[in-house]
Amino acid sequence: MKKRHIGFLVPAGNRVILPEMYHIAGDRYGFFETRLIVSGDQISTESNFAMVENIKRGMQEMQAARVDACLFACTVSSFLKGQAWDESFSRQWEDTVGFRVSTTAISLVKSLRYLNVSKIAVATPWHETANAAARNYMEGHGFEIVSTSSHPLNRWEVNDMEPEETYRFSLSADSARAECLCIFATDLPSAEILEKLEMKIGKPVISSNSAILWNALTMVDAEKGVKGFGRLLDF
Repeated sequence: MKKRHIGFLVPAGNRVILPEMYHIAGDRYGFFETRLIVSGDQISTESNFAMVENIKRGMQEMQAARVDACLFACTVSSFLKGQAWDESFSRQWEDTVGFRVSTTAISLVKSLRYLNVSKIAVATPWHETANAAARNYMEGHGFEIVSTSSHPLNRWEVNDMEPEETYRFSLSADSARAECLCIFATDLPSAEILEKLEMKIGKPVISSNSAILWNALTMVDAEKGVKGFGRLLDF
């Protein structure tokens, strides 16, 4: 089977997602990225929506690279835009570029349905506006957020969080009612602590990046997943 090529539309300041993709999947797949300029230190509807306006150029670059699938690698923008935008975005661009297109938020929803869970605990590095948008989006898809933990950081600080710190504040989000622990944000380092968290709490743990990779692998018809990064990717 030929090597499959996966593209990511990445917020310009994100220094985490591509290293995590290669850390998890090694050289089994070709990963390509284009950077979307986003202004300001903090998440906001104004700056994140302005970033989305750069997507056309990014998609043209993915066409030139002849990727097999492309994913919008920003969790919070989809939450702020809402469910209808997310679904329309994927359909519109698939019709335009001729390859599979999805988003991080859709990846999270599909991952949770694959794991057959509905009650989730959520850890984020966001402020209340973004957290409220996340809750509205996930509840709109039928999930119940039963517990949360938030560790608000700006766009630059989140990239530099140590994985052990991600582990500690994510663990504090868990509750007995939760069937799965979710770690939101593609720029929050988490790949190396997913399996450790699962062993600690005895339930599935997914991150934005593990969900986006799982969805990408299903989009390119991967025959098997990857061991060592949580049960979602171990298929």
